[in-house]
Amino acid sequence: MAFICFNSIHCICSNTSDLSFVLNPEELVNPLQGTNSTFEFSTGNTYPAVAVPWGMNFWTPQTRKNGNGWQYVYNDLKIQGFKQTHQPSPWINDYGCFSIMPQLVSPERNLIKRAIAYKKDKEKVTPYLYDVTLANGIRTEMTATNSGAAFRITYNGKDDAYILIDCFNGDGEIKFDSLTNTIIGYSSYYAGNNNINLPKNFRTYFVIKPSLPVKEFAGINSNNEILAHSKISGKDVTAYLSFGRVKKIDIKIASSFISYDQAKMNYKRELGVKSFDTIKKENKDIWNKELSKIKVKGGTKDEQRTFYTAFIERYFSLGKCMSMIKMVINIIIVFMMVRYMKVQCLLIMVFGILLEPFILFLR
Repeated sequence: MAFICFNSIHCICSNTSDLSFVLNPEELVNPLQGTNSTFEFSTGNTYPAVAVPWGMNFWTPQTRKNGNGWQYVYNDLKIQGFKQTHQPSPWINDYGCFSIMPQLVSPERNLIKRAIAYKKDKEKVTPYLYDVTLANGIRTEMTATNSGAAFRITYNGKDDAYILIDCFNGDGEIKFDSLTNTIIGYSSYYAGNNNINLPKNFRTYFVIKPSLPVKEFAGINSNNEILAHSKISGKDVTAYLSFGRVKKIDIKIASSFISYDQAKMNYKRELGVKSFDTIKKENKDIWNKELSKIKVKGGTKDEQRTFYTAFIERYFSLGKCMSMIKMVINIIIVFMMVRYMKVQCLLIMVFGILLEPFILFLR
């Protein structure tokens, strides 16, 4: 018999012989559920987001061209990059995004040409980790913080290793500081329908720090020609980092909608000197704590996976924002009750109660 414990509320769900509570619910979540969607037919319109609960940024593998709302489709055979995203729906599309793509032998900017095949049995997906080995042998492990991400990239050690940085087709900039081995840049990409009303200073600033020295930095234009400068700016900005014949590189990235300084502060606060394994474990522990707020006992593994996969969606929504709206409404109610003690405050209370289902629906 299966049973759910939520704030001391218990519900019987189904028959089972296993009556032990789930200890690691984060391992039961299936972020691939709903990803086999297209413009013509939706099975959920989701993508495998790697993030923390209510994170500022999500990170996802990208299988379709820049600007395509269906940025990851389960049945696609190739990966084009690993992308910072804020996309709530393919119909709304994305903003403030950029991507990186590990490469071998030589850098390639073209999305079709740089896409590398992979097999599903080489792909591991959880809320705290995306891990894939591509057909060219490159293994990419990706985890996230609130406003950053950490990568561990394993190459073959025989060919020159590259990392491509793609700011998409808005205004952008990528700069390399050889003294600190740091890349900074911004992307002003916005694919929504309201971009004509976008503030002129709308940007996502980012900081990228690799664990090994960058041997070469350069931009690449639309003809895949090398632009050997320490700063690349304009439309369709793309650059690459070259590391020589290395086996493994750790990359840490942080971003901000405010400034380079804020992106650097986010980097220092969330990533700093932490190792990839430490950041991954912190992310895993956060998800374990959040998902364990509902205790599930019994049921089949498939039923448990379905439950936690559905439950986790509340952490990828506007929940934090709506919680703040709810809090503001409650503060106003209390203030009016204390200050005026009139019938109007009762009407506002009724309004707040009626608004609650709507807020929960949005969450």
